Amino acid sequence: MLLHPYFVFDGPDCPQLKRGEDVVGLTSPCLLVQHFQELLLMFGFNWHMASHFLYAPGEAEAELACLQSCKLINAVVMPYNDMLLFGMTCVVCR
Repeated sequence: MLLHPYFVFDGPDCPQLKRGEDVVGLTSPCLLVQHFQELLLMFGFNWHMASHFLYAPGEAEAELACLQSCKLINAVVMPYNDMLLFGMTCVVCR
Protein backbone atom coordinates (compact mmCIF):
# COMPACT_ATOMS: atom_id res chain seq x y z
CA MET A 1 0.00 0.00 0.00
CA LEU A 2 1.40 3.38 -0.99
CA LEU A 3 1.27 6.08 1.62
CA HIS A 4 1.97 9.74 0.86
CA PRO A 5 1.88 11.84 4.04
CA TYR A 6 0.69 15.42 3.56
CA PHE A 7 0.71 17.94 6.39
CA VAL A 8 -1.68 20.88 6.83
CA PHE A 9 -1.09 23.48 9.54
CA ASP A 10 -3.60 25.97 10.94
CA GLY A 11 -3.42 29.29 9.10
CA PRO A 12 -3.04 32.77 10.56
CA ASP A 13 -6.83 33.28 10.71
CA CYS A 14 -7.58 30.25 12.88
CA PRO A 15 -9.68 30.87 16.01
CA GLN A 16 -7.97 31.71 19.28
CA LEU A 17 -9.86 28.97 21.13
CA LYS A 18 -9.96 25.33 19.97
CA ARG A 19 -11.45 22.50 22.01
CA GLY A 20 -11.53 24.82 25.02
CA GLU A 21 -7.79 25.58 24.88
CA ASP A 22 -5.89 28.68 23.75
CA VAL A 23 -4.10 28.31 20.42
CA VAL A 24 -0.42 29.28 20.56
CA GLY A 25 1.27 31.25 17.78
CA LEU A 26 -1.67 32.96 16.08
CA THR A 27 0.19 35.68 14.18
CA SER A 28 3.19 33.60 13.17
CA PRO A 29 4.08 29.94 13.65
CA CYS A 30 5.99 29.21 16.82
CA LEU A 31 9.60 28.08 16.59
CA LEU A 32 8.71 24.40 17.00
CA VAL A 33 6.27 24.52 14.06
CA GLN A 34 8.83 26.34 11.90
CA HIS A 35 11.49 23.72 12.63
CA PHE A 36 9.03 20.91 11.97
CA GLN A 37 8.15 22.47 8.59
CA GLU A 38 11.86 22.72 7.74
CA LEU A 39 12.33 19.04 8.63
CA LEU A 40 9.37 18.08 6.44
CA LEU A 41 10.94 19.89 3.49
CA MET A 42 14.35 18.30 4.13
CA PHE A 43 12.82 14.82 4.06
CA GLY A 44 10.74 15.55 0.97
CA PHE A 45 7.27 15.74 2.54
CA ASN A 46 4.70 18.29 1.38
CA TRP A 47 2.87 20.72 3.67
CA HIS A 48 0.94 23.97 3.55
CA MET A 49 -0.90 26.41 5.80
CA ALA A 50 -4.71 26.34 5.82
CA SER A 51 -6.20 29.03 3.61
CA HIS A 52 -9.20 31.32 3.94
CA PHE A 53 -12.32 29.15 3.83
CA LEU A 54 -15.64 30.94 4.03
CA TYR A 55 -16.99 28.97 7.00
CA ALA A 56 -13.77 28.16 8.85
CA PRO A 57 -10.88 30.50 7.99
CA GLY A 58 -7.43 29.16 8.86
CA GLU A 59 -8.75 25.82 10.10
CA ALA A 60 -6.60 22.87 9.03
CA GLU A 61 -9.50 20.53 9.80
CA ALA A 62 -11.77 22.31 7.29
CA GLU A 63 -9.02 22.30 4.69
CA LEU A 64 -8.45 18.56 5.10
CA ALA A 65 -12.18 17.85 4.86
CA CYS A 66 -12.26 19.86 1.62
CA LEU A 67 -9.28 17.90 0.27
CA GLN A 68 -11.13 14.67 1.02
CA SER A 69 -14.34 15.86 -0.64
CA CYS A 70 -12.25 16.62 -3.76
CA LYS A 71 -10.86 13.06 -3.50
CA LEU A 72 -7.29 14.31 -3.02
CA ILE A 73 -6.83 12.50 0.31
CA ASN A 74 -8.36 9.32 1.72
CA ALA A 75 -7.91 9.58 5.48
CA VAL A 76 -6.54 11.79 8.24
CA VAL A 77 -4.58 10.73 11.32
CA MET A 78 -5.30 13.00 14.31
CA PRO A 79 -5.51 12.72 18.09
CA TYR A 80 -9.13 13.99 18.09
CA ASN A 81 -12.16 13.61 15.84
CA ASP A 82 -13.61 17.12 15.55
CA MET A 83 -12.97 16.95 11.79
CA LEU A 84 -16.24 15.06 11.46
CA LEU A 85 -17.99 18.42 11.96
CA PHE A 86 -16.42 19.61 8.69
CA GLY A 87 -17.58 16.55 6.75
CA MET A 88 -14.53 14.31 7.00
CA THR A 89 -15.59 10.68 6.65
CA CYS A 90 -12.37 8.83 7.55
CA VAL A 91 -10.49 9.91 10.68
CA VAL A 92 -7.94 7.62 12.29
CA CYS A 93 -7.58 8.55 15.98
CA ARG A 94 -4.67 7.32 17.98
